[in-house]
Amino acid sequence: MGPIPRSRAGLVVVTTLLTIVFAWFVVRTAVRWRNLRALDRMVEAHDIAGAVDFTVKHFGSDTTDERRALMRLATLILHQGLDDRDPYERCFAATSLVRYGDWTGRPVINSSMSAKDVFLQKAAIEGLADSRDTRALDLLREVYDGGGRSVRVWTAEALAETDDHRVLPLLLSASTSSDEGVRLWGIWGLGRLHDPHVVGYLRSMATRETNPLISAAIADSLLKLGDRTLGAIELLEVTFYDPNPDRASNAALELGDAQDSFAVPQLRSALNNTALDLTVRLAAAAALTHYGNRDGLKLMGTVSKDPYLNGKLAPLLLYLNFHLSRSLLISAMASENVVLQLAATEAIGRLGGKSEIGILTAALDRTPDAFMTAQIAWSLGRIGGPETVRPLLSLLKSPNATVRYSAADALARTASRLLAGVDG
Repeated sequence: MGPIPRSRAGLVVVTTLLTIVFAWFVVRTAVRWRNLRALDRMVEAHDIAGAVDFTVKHFGSDTTDERRALMRLATLILHQGLDDRDPYERCFAATSLVRYGDWTGRPVINSSMSAKDVFLQKAAIEGLADSRDTRALDLLREVYDGGGRSVRVWTAEALAETDDHRVLPLLLSASTSSDEGVRLWGIWGLGRLHDPHVVGYLRSMATRETNPLISAAIADSLLKLGDRTLGAIELLEVTFYDPNPDRASNAALELGDAQDSFAVPQLRSALNNTALDLTVRLAAAAALTHYGNRDGLKLMGTVSKDPYLNGKLAPLLLYLNFHLSRSLLISAMASENVVLQLAATEAIGRLGGKSEIGILTAALDRTPDAFMTAQIAWSLGRIGGPETVRPLLSLLKSPNATVRYSAADALARTASRLLAGVDG
């Protein structure tokens, strides 16, 4: 037999290499599926600590396989939450799964929506809105149309905070409601959509509105949309001096959003006016941070340390300029007031970034409170990125259900974004 021709020799080499690659792929796939089944069995046996350690050991570090395993582990734990004894934990698990197109918990959601416990109803509405799932938005439209006054307010509020353009029809409907609370959330939500097509609609509404609170909401939304033609700044300034502290403080926060330097003197005047309600002064302080002005941070710092007053500060933390207020928020995380702790931790999760991951994980070592730990997990999930994976895996081992499900939800958020190529 003579020598093999070069063309045939090349073909043999290529075929051999393809066979080796195919065999490697088959073996690798078989190993991966074997490991995933082992992971499933551990979670089914409620050996969460073993499942976490197995994931770390067998799925590499910051790889696609690891991210898929993290997603699987997190969703398996959330599925366990569907059978939890606490209806709030069941509701949280069910609505968290919806975010990933998993409607296994639909019976739990239906039960929560029809519960006599109004706060459980509210939790289900907020969870569905946060999922941004198309079916969930359709369901919320049905809930809004068929619900009582409270349900309509909660639904409008939850959807107004989503920044999701698909909710535009519902917000337009809410903005014409006969109920003031529903109208306010509908109008406020329209400003957050950043859709220039609603400017004309809001302008038309502004010209015939007689309710000063509604007028201020319209002005705020128009300013968010970049429209200043109807004297929106002037209208907010008028509301800013309303004798009702809630209305005045809302107007102050809206002036912070307006980004108009003409508002700064009024805000500084309110900040320094000790005759005004403290809530209004604190709102002015928060608004000033959006103009790069630190004048009010001293007052906020003083109030944060006063056990009789620091509860007034908690609702304002989300309205701060994060860069200017970072130190204040970190200090508030260590407050003895749990409400202020939770609010500061949420603000860091919503407004902060990777630089704050270390702050959050360090707080885990010193907090004995399960709700605070769960809030830290939530904030880590909002920040996301590979750096949050290890602390969240550690929290999955918690014997506390609230912590465990919060960590699972945060881990699923992180893994899904990493799989989509979004780093944080």
